[in-house]
Amino acid sequence: MLEILALPGNWLNGLIARQYAGVFPQAIAVWCSQAGHDVIYRTYFGCGGLPDLGDPDVLFVSCTSECSALAYLVAKEILGRLPRVTRTVIGGPHARCYPEDCARFFHVVVDGQCDRDAVLRLAEGDSDYCSETAPAPRELPSVEERLAFVKQASLLAGRWSLWPVVGLLTSFGCAGGCSFCTDCSNPWQPLPLDRLERDLRFVQSELRWPALFHDPNMGRHLDDVLDVMEHVGWRTPWVFEADLNSLSEAKLKRLGKVNCWGVGIGIESWTAYGHKTGTVDKSPAEKYATVCERLELVHKHIPAIAANMLWPSDTDSGSEPVDLTARLIEDCPFLWTPVNTPVAFGGTPMYAKLQREGRVLPLPFVFQTSGYLNIVPKHYGPIETMQSFIALVDAVSEWGRWRERTRGLPWRVKLGDFFYKSETGKRARRVLDSMAKCPDDMVPFHAGMDQQVPEWYWQEQDRLLGRFAGALTREELTPVPCPPQRALRQEDLH
Repeated sequence: MLEILALPGNWLNGLIARQYAGVFPQAIAVWCSQAGHDVIYRTYFGCGGLPDLGDPDVLFVSCTSECSALAYLVAKEILGRLPRVTRTVIGGPHARCYPEDCARFFHVVVDGQCDRDAVLRLAEGDSDYCSETAPAPRELPSVEERLAFVKQASLLAGRWSLWPVVGLLTSFGCAGGCSFCTDCSNPWQPLPLDRLERDLRFVQSELRWPALFHDPNMGRHLDDVLDVMEHVGWRTPWVFEADLNSLSEAKLKRLGKVNCWGVGIGIESWTAYGHKTGTVDKSPAEKYATVCERLELVHKHIPAIAANMLWPSDTDSGSEPVDLTARLIEDCPFLWTPVNTPVAFGGTPMYAKLQREGRVLPLPFVFQTSGYLNIVPKHYGPIETMQSFIALVDAVSEWGRWRERTRGLPWRVKLGDFFYKSETGKRARRVLDSMAKCPDDMVPFHAGMDQQVPEWYWQEQDRLLGRFAGALTREELTPVPCPPQRALRQEDLH
Protein backbone atom coordinates (compact mmCIF):
# COMPACT_ATOMS: atom_id res chain seq x y z
CA MET A 1 0.00 0.00 0.00
CA LEU A 2 1.46 3.34 -1.09
CA GLU A 3 -0.10 6.71 -0.29
CA ILE A 4 1.46 9.72 -2.01
CA LEU A 5 0.91 12.85 0.07
CA ALA A 6 3.08 15.51 -1.59
CA LEU A 7 5.30 16.41 -4.50
CA PRO A 8 9.08 16.56 -3.98
CA GLY A 9 9.87 19.43 -1.66
CA ASN A 10 11.90 20.54 1.31
CA TRP A 11 12.00 18.85 4.71
CA LEU A 12 9.41 21.23 6.19
CA ASN A 13 6.92 20.39 3.47
CA GLY A 14 7.42 16.72 4.30
CA LEU A 15 6.93 17.15 8.03
CA ILE A 16 3.64 18.94 7.46
CA ALA A 17 2.36 16.65 4.69
CA ARG A 18 2.89 13.42 6.63
CA GLN A 19 0.33 14.51 9.24
CA TYR A 20 -2.43 14.08 6.65
CA ALA A 21 -2.01 10.36 6.00
CA GLY A 22 -5.41 8.96 5.08
CA VAL A 23 -7.53 6.69 7.23
CA PHE A 24 -8.70 4.53 4.30
CA PRO A 25 -5.23 3.50 3.02
CA GLN A 26 -4.44 2.38 6.57
CA ALA A 27 -7.74 0.47 6.64
CA ILE A 28 -6.74 -1.34 3.45
CA ALA A 29 -3.44 -2.33 5.06
CA VAL A 30 -5.25 -3.65 8.15
CA TRP A 31 -7.85 -5.62 6.19
CA CYS A 32 -5.22 -7.29 4.02
CA SER A 33 -3.05 -8.09 7.02
CA GLN A 34 -6.00 -9.61 8.91
CA ALA A 35 -6.75 -11.77 5.87
CA GLY A 36 -3.28 -13.29 6.07
CA HIS A 37 -1.47 -11.26 3.43
CA ASP A 38 2.05 -9.90 3.97
CA VAL A 39 1.58 -6.13 3.89
CA ILE A 40 4.04 -3.37 3.11
CA TYR A 41 2.61 0.08 3.97
CA ARG A 42 4.44 3.18 2.79
CA THR A 43 3.76 6.90 2.55
CA TYR A 44 5.64 9.37 0.38
CA PHE A 45 5.53 12.89 1.75
CA GLY A 46 7.84 14.74 -0.62
CA CYS A 47 11.23 14.01 0.89
CA GLY A 48 13.89 11.99 -0.92
CA GLY A 49 13.16 9.26 -3.41
CA LEU A 50 10.02 7.16 -3.65
CA PRO A 51 9.92 4.41 -1.02
CA ASP A 52 11.06 0.87 -1.72
CA LEU A 53 7.95 -1.21 -2.32
CA GLY A 54 9.65 -4.56 -2.68
CA ASP A 55 8.15 -6.93 -5.25
CA PRO A 56 4.45 -7.19 -4.34
CA ASP A 57 1.81 -9.33 -6.00
CA VAL A 58 -0.66 -6.43 -5.73
CA LEU A 59 0.09 -2.75 -5.27
CA PHE A 60 -2.56 -0.35 -4.01
CA VAL A 61 -1.87 3.36 -4.62
CA SER A 62 -3.77 6.40 -3.37
CA CYS A 63 -3.07 10.03 -4.29
CA THR A 64 -4.54 13.40 -5.11
CA SER A 65 -4.56 14.67 -8.69
CA GLU A 66 -1.72 17.08 -7.91
CA CYS A 67 0.54 14.11 -7.05
CA SER A 68 -0.74 11.72 -9.74
CA ALA A 69 2.42 11.96 -11.88
CA LEU A 70 4.32 10.16 -9.11
CA ALA A 71 1.64 7.46 -8.95
CA TYR A 72 1.90 6.99 -12.71
CA LEU A 73 5.67 6.77 -12.44
CA VAL A 74 5.45 4.04 -9.79
CA ALA A 75 3.01 2.03 -11.91
CA LYS A 76 5.14 2.46 -15.03
CA GLU A 77 8.28 1.26 -13.26
CA ILE A 78 6.53 -1.75 -11.79
CA LEU A 79 5.03 -2.72 -15.14
CA GLY A 80 8.54 -2.52 -16.61
CA ARG A 81 9.74 -5.38 -14.39
CA LEU A 82 8.43 -8.11 -16.69
CA PRO A 83 8.25 -11.10 -16.67
CA ARG A 84 7.27 -10.49 -13.03
CA VAL A 85 3.73 -9.05 -13.05
CA THR A 86 2.50 -6.93 -10.16
CA ARG A 87 -1.18 -6.11 -10.30
CA THR A 88 -1.61 -2.37 -9.81
CA VAL A 89 -4.70 -0.77 -8.28
CA ILE A 90 -5.33 2.94 -7.84
CA GLY A 91 -8.01 4.51 -5.68
CA GLY A 92 -8.54 7.70 -3.73
CA PRO A 93 -9.30 11.25 -4.89
CA HIS A 94 -7.54 11.16 -8.26
CA ALA A 95 -8.99 7.82 -9.31
CA ARG A 96 -12.47 9.01 -8.40
CA CYS A 97 -12.09 12.17 -10.51
CA TYR A 98 -10.16 10.83 -13.51
CA PRO A 99 -10.66 7.06 -13.91
CA GLU A 100 -10.14 7.15 -17.68
CA ASP A 101 -6.75 8.81 -17.28
CA CYS A 102 -5.67 6.40 -14.52
CA ALA A 103 -6.56 3.43 -16.70
CA ARG A 104 -3.57 4.24 -18.94
CA PHE A 105 -1.20 3.16 -16.16
CA PHE A 106 -3.09 0.89 -13.73
CA HIS A 107 -4.71 -2.51 -14.12
CA VAL A 108 -7.65 -1.59 -11.87
CA VAL A 109 -9.13 1.84 -11.13
CA VAL A 110 -11.36 2.12 -8.06
CA ASP A 111 -13.52 5.08 -8.94
CA GLY A 112 -16.35 4.54 -6.48
CA GLN A 113 -17.04 3.09 -3.05
CA CYS A 114 -14.96 0.18 -1.81
CA ASP A 115 -15.65 -1.96 1.26
CA ARG A 116 -13.58 -4.66 2.96
CA ASP A 117 -14.84 -7.50 0.77
CA ALA A 118 -14.04 -5.56 -2.40
CA VAL A 119 -10.52 -4.76 -1.16
CA LEU A 120 -9.85 -8.42 -0.41
CA ARG A 121 -11.15 -9.49 -3.83
CA LEU A 122 -8.66 -7.09 -5.38
CA ALA A 123 -5.86 -8.32 -3.14
CA GLU A 124 -6.62 -11.89 -4.16
CA GLY A 125 -6.57 -11.14 -7.89
CA ASP A 126 -10.21 -10.73 -8.86
CA SER A 127 -9.68 -8.96 -12.17
CA ASP A 128 -13.41 -8.74 -12.88
CA TYR A 129 -14.13 -6.53 -9.90
CA CYS A 130 -16.01 -3.30 -10.73
CA SER A 131 -15.76 -0.59 -8.10
CA GLU A 132 -19.07 1.00 -8.97
CA THR A 133 -20.95 -2.01 -7.61
CA ALA A 134 -19.32 -1.99 -4.15
CA PRO A 135 -20.97 -0.37 -1.13
CA ALA A 136 -19.20 1.97 1.27
CA PRO A 137 -17.76 0.23 4.34
CA ARG A 138 -20.12 -0.05 7.29
CA GLU A 139 -17.18 0.41 9.64
CA LEU A 140 -13.41 0.86 9.56
CA PRO A 141 -10.60 -0.75 11.56
CA SER A 142 -10.10 0.79 14.98
CA VAL A 143 -7.23 3.11 15.84
CA GLU A 144 -5.71 0.30 17.88
CA GLU A 145 -5.77 -1.96 14.82
CA ARG A 146 -4.28 0.83 12.66
CA LEU A 147 -1.75 1.92 15.26
CA ALA A 148 1.40 0.49 13.63
CA PHE A 149 0.51 2.18 10.34
CA VAL A 150 -0.48 5.43 12.07
CA LYS A 151 2.92 5.63 13.73
CA GLN A 152 4.74 4.64 10.56
CA ALA A 153 3.07 7.47 8.67
CA SER A 154 3.35 10.15 11.35
CA LEU A 155 6.70 9.59 13.04
CA LEU A 156 10.11 10.34 11.57
CA ALA A 157 12.48 7.41 12.17
CA GLY A 158 9.75 5.93 14.36
CA ARG A 159 10.25 8.56 17.06
CA TRP A 160 9.76 12.22 16.10
CA SER A 161 7.26 14.40 14.28
CA LEU A 162 6.47 18.07 13.84
CA TRP A 163 3.20 17.40 15.63
CA PRO A 164 1.87 13.84 15.48
CA VAL A 165 -1.89 13.59 15.00
CA VAL A 166 -4.21 10.64 14.61
CA GLY A 167 -6.74 10.68 11.78
CA LEU A 168 -10.35 9.71 12.53
CA LEU A 169 -13.52 9.36 10.47
CA THR A 170 -17.11 9.49 11.70
CA SER A 171 -18.84 9.45 8.30
CA PHE A 172 -18.46 9.01 4.56
CA GLY A 173 -19.67 11.32 1.83
CA CYS A 174 -20.81 14.91 2.17
CA ALA A 175 -24.25 16.39 2.69
CA GLY A 176 -23.23 19.88 1.56
CA GLY A 177 -23.80 19.60 -2.19
CA CYS A 178 -21.11 22.12 -3.23
CA SER A 179 -20.43 22.19 -6.96
CA PHE A 180 -16.64 21.86 -6.55
CA CYS A 181 -16.64 19.00 -4.03
CA THR A 182 -15.33 15.60 -5.14
CA ASP A 183 -17.52 13.99 -2.46
CA CYS A 184 -20.78 15.62 -3.56
CA SER A 185 -21.96 12.52 -5.44
CA ASN A 186 -21.25 10.17 -2.51
CA PRO A 187 -24.27 9.74 -0.22
CA TRP A 188 -23.64 10.77 3.37
CA GLN A 189 -23.28 7.76 5.66
CA PRO A 190 -22.45 7.86 9.39
CA LEU A 191 -20.13 5.26 10.88
CA PRO A 192 -20.96 3.36 14.10
CA LEU A 193 -20.75 5.49 17.23
CA ASP A 194 -19.72 2.56 19.42
CA ARG A 195 -16.53 2.22 17.33
CA LEU A 196 -15.92 5.97 17.71
CA GLU A 197 -16.25 5.61 21.47
CA ARG A 198 -13.66 2.83 21.59
CA ASP A 199 -11.32 4.85 19.39
CA LEU A 200 -11.61 7.94 21.56
CA ARG A 201 -10.94 5.97 24.72
CA PHE A 202 -7.86 4.37 23.15
CA VAL A 203 -6.47 7.64 21.79
CA GLN A 204 -6.94 9.47 25.08
CA SER A 205 -5.59 6.75 27.34
CA GLU A 206 -2.89 5.12 25.20
CA LEU A 207 -1.82 7.31 22.28
CA ARG A 208 -2.41 10.81 23.71
CA TRP A 209 -2.14 12.50 20.32
CA PRO A 210 -4.39 15.29 19.04
CA ALA A 211 -7.12 14.07 16.68
CA LEU A 212 -7.80 15.30 13.16
CA PHE A 213 -11.24 14.31 11.88
CA HIS A 214 -11.16 13.73 8.11
CA ASP A 215 -14.92 14.08 7.56
CA PRO A 216 -15.67 16.60 4.79
CA ASN A 217 -18.47 17.93 6.98
CA MET A 218 -19.21 16.71 10.51
CA GLY A 219 -22.02 19.18 11.06
CA ARG A 220 -24.80 16.79 10.08
CA HIS A 221 -24.30 14.59 13.16
CA LEU A 222 -22.20 16.83 15.38
CA ASP A 223 -24.57 16.40 18.34
CA ASP A 224 -24.12 12.61 18.16
CA VAL A 225 -20.33 12.94 18.10
CA LEU A 226 -20.41 15.36 21.04
CA ASP A 227 -22.61 12.92 22.98
CA VAL A 228 -19.89 10.29 22.62
CA MET A 229 -17.09 12.71 23.54
CA GLU A 230 -18.90 13.84 26.66
CA HIS A 231 -19.58 10.23 27.61
CA VAL A 232 -15.88 9.29 27.48
CA GLY A 233 -14.74 12.53 29.13
CA TRP A 234 -12.78 13.60 26.05
CA ARG A 235 -10.20 16.35 26.76
CA THR A 236 -7.60 15.75 24.03
CA PRO A 237 -7.22 18.58 21.47
CA TRP A 238 -9.05 17.94 18.21
CA VAL A 239 -9.90 19.60 14.89
CA PHE A 240 -12.80 19.09 12.50
CA GLU A 241 -14.71 20.63 9.56
CA ALA A 242 -18.33 21.74 9.50
CA ASP A 243 -20.62 24.31 7.94
CA LEU A 244 -20.86 27.55 9.87
CA ASN A 245 -24.63 27.11 9.68
CA SER A 246 -24.38 23.97 11.85
CA LEU A 247 -22.49 25.67 14.71
CA SER A 248 -25.22 26.90 17.03
CA GLU A 249 -24.32 28.56 20.31
CA ALA A 250 -25.41 25.47 22.23
CA LYS A 251 -23.09 23.26 20.16
CA LEU A 252 -20.23 25.73 20.50
CA LYS A 253 -20.49 25.61 24.28
CA ARG A 254 -20.32 21.82 24.14
CA LEU A 255 -17.34 21.99 21.76
CA GLY A 256 -15.45 24.20 24.18
CA LYS A 257 -16.03 21.76 27.04
CA VAL A 258 -14.51 18.84 25.12
CA ASN A 259 -11.39 20.84 24.18
CA CYS A 260 -12.11 21.45 20.50
CA TRP A 261 -9.01 23.30 19.39
CA GLY A 262 -9.88 24.20 15.80
CA VAL A 263 -12.60 24.16 13.14
CA GLY A 264 -12.51 24.55 9.37
CA ILE A 265 -15.50 26.16 7.71
CA GLY A 266 -16.30 27.21 4.16
CA ILE A 267 -17.52 30.70 3.35
CA GLU A 268 -16.30 30.26 -0.25
CA SER A 269 -18.03 33.26 -1.85
CA TRP A 270 -20.13 36.27 -0.87
CA THR A 271 -22.41 35.63 -3.85
CA ALA A 272 -22.85 31.82 -3.66
CA TYR A 273 -22.77 28.77 -1.35
CA GLY A 274 -25.07 30.51 1.11
CA HIS A 275 -26.36 27.11 2.30
CA LYS A 276 -23.09 26.70 4.21
CA THR A 277 -23.57 29.87 6.24
CA GLY A 278 -27.36 30.11 6.42
CA THR A 279 -27.41 33.14 4.12
CA VAL A 280 -29.06 31.81 0.95
CA ASP A 281 -31.40 34.77 0.46
CA LYS A 282 -29.04 37.50 1.64
CA SER A 283 -27.13 40.08 -0.38
CA PRO A 284 -23.30 40.00 -0.22
CA ALA A 285 -23.28 42.82 2.35
CA GLU A 286 -25.93 41.08 4.45
CA LYS A 287 -24.07 37.79 4.22
CA TYR A 288 -20.90 39.54 5.35
CA ALA A 289 -22.57 40.98 8.44
CA THR A 290 -24.12 37.62 9.37
CA VAL A 291 -20.89 35.70 8.85
CA CYS A 292 -18.81 38.11 10.92
CA GLU A 293 -21.30 37.96 13.78
CA ARG A 294 -21.24 34.16 13.80
CA LEU A 295 -17.45 34.00 13.53
CA GLU A 296 -17.13 36.18 16.62
CA LEU A 297 -19.39 33.74 18.44
CA VAL A 298 -17.36 30.74 17.29
CA HIS A 299 -14.14 32.41 18.42
CA LYS A 300 -15.46 32.67 21.99
CA HIS A 301 -15.40 28.88 22.24
CA ILE A 302 -12.83 27.65 19.67
CA PRO A 303 -9.38 29.28 19.49
CA ALA A 304 -8.41 28.42 15.88
CA ILE A 305 -10.77 29.02 12.96
CA ALA A 306 -10.01 28.51 9.27
CA ALA A 307 -12.54 30.06 6.89
CA ASN A 308 -11.94 29.04 3.28
CA MET A 309 -12.58 31.51 0.48
CA LEU A 310 -12.85 30.67 -3.23
CA TRP A 311 -11.71 33.35 -5.67
CA PRO A 312 -13.26 33.87 -8.13
CA SER A 313 -16.55 31.99 -8.29
CA ASP A 314 -18.82 32.22 -11.32
CA THR A 315 -21.28 34.39 -9.42
CA ASP A 316 -18.62 36.98 -8.53
CA SER A 317 -18.37 40.19 -10.54
CA GLY A 318 -17.05 43.66 -9.95
CA SER A 319 -14.93 44.73 -6.99
CA GLU A 320 -17.36 43.93 -4.16
CA PRO A 321 -16.34 40.26 -3.61
CA VAL A 322 -12.65 41.15 -3.29
CA ASP A 323 -13.41 44.16 -1.11
CA LEU A 324 -15.53 42.08 1.28
CA THR A 325 -12.86 39.39 1.62
CA ALA A 326 -10.21 42.04 2.30
CA ARG A 327 -12.54 43.56 4.87
CA LEU A 328 -13.08 40.16 6.50
CA ILE A 329 -9.31 39.73 6.88
CA GLU A 330 -9.14 43.17 8.49
CA ASP A 331 -12.21 42.90 10.74
CA CYS A 332 -11.56 39.35 12.03
CA PRO A 333 -7.84 39.26 12.92
CA PHE A 334 -8.31 35.97 14.80
CA LEU A 335 -9.36 34.23 11.56
CA TRP A 336 -7.14 32.15 9.29
CA THR A 337 -8.52 32.78 5.80
CA PRO A 338 -7.12 30.40 3.18
CA VAL A 339 -7.90 31.97 -0.20
CA ASN A 340 -8.07 29.36 -2.96
CA THR A 341 -8.24 29.55 -6.72
CA PRO A 342 -11.08 27.34 -8.00
CA VAL A 343 -10.09 23.88 -9.24
CA ALA A 344 -12.59 22.05 -11.46
CA PHE A 345 -12.03 18.39 -10.57
CA GLY A 346 -13.37 15.73 -12.90
CA GLY A 347 -16.71 14.23 -11.91
CA THR A 348 -17.93 17.35 -10.09
CA PRO A 349 -20.85 19.56 -11.13
CA MET A 350 -18.42 22.46 -11.49
CA TYR A 351 -16.35 20.48 -14.00
CA ALA A 352 -19.45 19.46 -15.98
CA LYS A 353 -20.70 23.03 -16.22
CA LEU A 354 -17.34 24.49 -17.21
CA GLN A 355 -16.68 21.65 -19.63
CA ARG A 356 -19.90 22.43 -21.49
CA GLU A 357 -18.85 26.07 -21.65
CA GLY A 358 -15.32 25.28 -22.85
CA ARG A 359 -13.73 26.81 -19.75
CA VAL A 360 -11.65 23.90 -18.41
CA LEU A 361 -8.00 24.44 -19.32
CA PRO A 362 -6.05 21.29 -20.37
CA LEU A 363 -3.27 21.74 -17.81
CA PRO A 364 -1.33 18.76 -16.40
CA PHE A 365 -2.66 17.50 -13.09
CA VAL A 366 0.28 18.86 -11.10
CA PHE A 367 -1.40 22.28 -11.35
CA GLN A 368 -4.63 21.17 -9.69
CA THR A 369 -3.93 23.05 -6.49
CA SER A 370 -4.50 26.54 -5.13
CA GLY A 371 -2.33 29.27 -6.61
CA TYR A 372 -2.62 28.05 -10.20
CA LEU A 373 -5.51 28.82 -12.53
CA ASN A 374 -6.92 25.85 -14.43
CA ILE A 375 -10.27 27.37 -15.42
CA VAL A 376 -11.28 30.43 -17.42
CA PRO A 377 -12.86 32.92 -14.97
CA LYS A 378 -16.33 34.02 -16.05
CA HIS A 379 -16.26 37.72 -15.21
CA TYR A 380 -12.57 38.57 -14.83
CA GLY A 381 -9.51 38.53 -17.06
CA PRO A 382 -6.63 36.22 -16.11
CA ILE A 383 -4.26 39.02 -15.09
CA GLU A 384 -6.91 40.76 -12.97
CA THR A 385 -7.79 37.44 -11.36
CA MET A 386 -4.22 36.65 -10.32
CA GLN A 387 -3.50 40.20 -9.16
CA SER A 388 -6.56 40.16 -6.90
CA PHE A 389 -5.72 36.69 -5.62
CA ILE A 390 -2.16 37.70 -4.71
CA ALA A 391 -3.40 40.84 -2.97
CA LEU A 392 -5.72 38.75 -0.78
CA VAL A 393 -3.04 36.18 0.03
CA ASP A 394 -0.63 38.99 0.94
CA ALA A 395 -3.25 40.53 3.23
CA VAL A 396 -3.70 37.22 5.06
CA SER A 397 0.07 36.72 5.30
CA GLU A 398 0.84 40.22 6.58
CA TRP A 399 3.14 39.88 9.59
CA GLY A 400 0.95 41.70 12.10
CA ARG A 401 -2.17 39.74 11.18
CA TRP A 402 -0.29 36.45 11.20
CA ARG A 403 1.05 37.20 14.68
CA GLU A 404 -2.41 38.15 15.94
CA ARG A 405 -4.25 35.06 14.69
CA THR A 406 -1.55 32.63 15.89
CA ARG A 407 -1.18 34.17 19.34
CA GLY A 408 -1.32 31.45 21.96
CA LEU A 409 -1.23 28.62 19.43
CA PRO A 410 1.53 25.95 19.38
CA TRP A 411 4.65 26.92 17.42
CA ARG A 412 4.14 23.94 15.12
CA VAL A 413 0.76 25.30 14.08
CA LYS A 414 2.24 28.75 13.49
CA LEU A 415 4.85 27.20 11.25
CA GLY A 416 2.27 25.31 9.21
CA ASP A 417 0.12 28.43 8.80
CA PHE A 418 3.06 30.50 7.58
CA PHE A 419 4.32 27.80 5.22
CA TYR A 420 0.93 27.29 3.58
CA LYS A 421 0.45 30.96 2.82
CA SER A 422 3.96 31.51 1.52
CA GLU A 423 3.71 28.55 -0.86
CA THR A 424 0.32 29.58 -2.25
CA GLY A 425 1.51 33.11 -2.87
CA LYS A 426 4.69 31.91 -4.58
CA ARG A 427 2.72 29.81 -7.06
CA ALA A 428 0.41 32.67 -7.97
CA ARG A 429 3.31 35.10 -8.41
CA ARG A 430 5.07 32.71 -10.75
CA VAL A 431 1.93 32.47 -12.89
CA LEU A 432 1.46 36.24 -12.96
CA ASP A 433 5.14 36.82 -13.79
CA SER A 434 4.87 34.34 -16.66
CA MET A 435 1.86 36.25 -18.02
CA ALA A 436 4.01 39.38 -18.08
CA LYS A 437 7.01 37.64 -19.68
CA CYS A 438 5.09 35.49 -22.18
CA PRO A 439 1.85 37.43 -22.82
CA ASP A 440 1.33 36.06 -26.33
CA ASP A 441 1.16 32.49 -25.00
CA MET A 442 -0.10 32.77 -21.44
CA VAL A 443 -2.87 35.37 -21.68
CA PRO A 444 -4.79 33.87 -24.67
CA PHE A 445 -4.52 30.43 -23.07
CA HIS A 446 -5.96 31.62 -19.76
CA ALA A 447 -8.65 33.57 -21.55
CA GLY A 448 -9.79 30.33 -23.25
CA MET A 449 -8.78 31.48 -26.72
CA ASP A 450 -6.00 28.90 -27.23
CA GLN A 451 -5.95 25.25 -26.10
CA GLN A 452 -2.20 24.83 -26.61
CA VAL A 453 -0.54 24.50 -23.20
CA PRO A 454 2.18 27.20 -22.99
CA GLU A 455 5.79 26.05 -22.77
CA TRP A 456 6.11 27.77 -19.40
CA TYR A 457 3.83 25.17 -17.81
CA TRP A 458 5.94 22.26 -19.02
CA GLN A 459 9.02 23.91 -17.54
CA GLU A 460 7.16 24.65 -14.32
CA GLN A 461 6.03 21.05 -14.13
CA ASP A 462 9.65 19.89 -14.38
CA ARG A 463 10.54 22.23 -11.54
CA LEU A 464 7.72 20.88 -9.38
CA LEU A 465 8.59 17.25 -10.11
CA GLY A 466 12.21 17.86 -9.19
CA ARG A 467 14.24 14.66 -9.26
CA PHE A 468 11.41 12.91 -11.10
CA ALA A 469 11.29 15.38 -14.00
CA GLY A 470 11.71 13.63 -17.36
CA ALA A 471 10.70 10.20 -16.07
CA LEU A 472 7.39 10.54 -17.91
CA THR A 473 6.92 12.01 -21.38
CA ARG A 474 4.79 15.04 -22.12
CA GLU A 475 2.31 12.77 -23.84
CA GLU A 476 2.03 10.65 -20.69
CA LEU A 477 1.56 13.76 -18.55
CA THR A 478 -1.13 15.23 -20.82
CA PRO A 479 -4.53 14.47 -19.25
CA VAL A 480 -6.99 12.37 -21.18
CA PRO A 481 -10.09 14.54 -21.71
CA CYS A 482 -12.94 13.52 -19.44
CA PRO A 483 -15.92 12.06 -21.30
CA PRO A 484 -19.28 13.86 -21.21
CA GLN A 485 -20.14 14.07 -17.56
CA ARG A 486 -22.07 11.51 -15.64
CA ALA A 487 -25.50 13.01 -15.01
CA LEU A 488 -25.52 16.02 -12.71
CA ARG A 489 -27.59 16.05 -9.59
CA GLN A 490 -28.51 19.64 -10.39
CA GLU A 491 -27.55 22.08 -13.12
CA ASP A 492 -25.15 23.83 -10.78
CA LEU A 493 -25.21 22.88 -7.13
CA HIS A 494 -25.39 25.97 -4.90
